[in-house]
Amino acid sequence: MCRLLGVSPSGYYAWRKRELPQRARRDRELLDMIRRIHLCESFFATLECELLERRRFTDRTEARREVFWFIEGWCNRCWRHSGPGT
Repeated sequence: MCRLLGVSPSGYYAWRKRELPQRARRDRELLDMIRRIHLCESFFATLECELLERRRFTDRTEARREVFWFIEGWCNRCWRHSGPGT
């Protein structure tokens, strides 16, 4: 691979071990934040469509219970949770 790229093996491995520039680290953090926000927005949109728009609740306790069962029952079945190191 180094021959194909026209670089020395030591130069390639030095490049791989170098620390990311501050701009690249900020960009990566921003991308992670955007992904988390998108996931939250997607979750709340699904919650609103699937549960909250389809029925009326008599009190807060009933609403909390239904939201809990929505999260436990529907979301945990649909969303795969990543394991350690994935």
